Amino acid sequence: LSKYDLSSIHHLTTAGEALNPEVYKQFKKATGYSLQEYLINLRMEKAKNLLKKTDLPINTVSNAVGYEDQLAFSRMFKQHYGLSPRNYRETGGEEQKVYKEKGDYTDAIS
Repeated sequence: LSKYDLSSIHHLTTAGEALNPEVYKQFKKATGYSLQEYLINLRMEKAKNLLKKTDLPINTVSNAVGYEDQLAFSRMFKQHYGLSPRNYRETGGEEQKVYKEKGDYTDAIS
């Protein structure tokens, strides 16, 4: 399996049709993550980059990475990086990463 991007993973995890269980197994074997975990990791990395490199409002960043609920986004971001999105931005992108990385998923983000 090759690299995955945010839109293809989102499509797989939200598609109404069930995937062959073997696809899930192959994906987990190749990446070390379930599809859902991988999608969350991609979203958090993209959000981190947007917060660091743009002045977009946090609700816009939240929407840009697939979260309609800004509170849910903020909670997940804090779970991953140890800081709220606002605090992350205010510290210039210095994170206190609390989420244990299982593999290298950041190279799939452009």
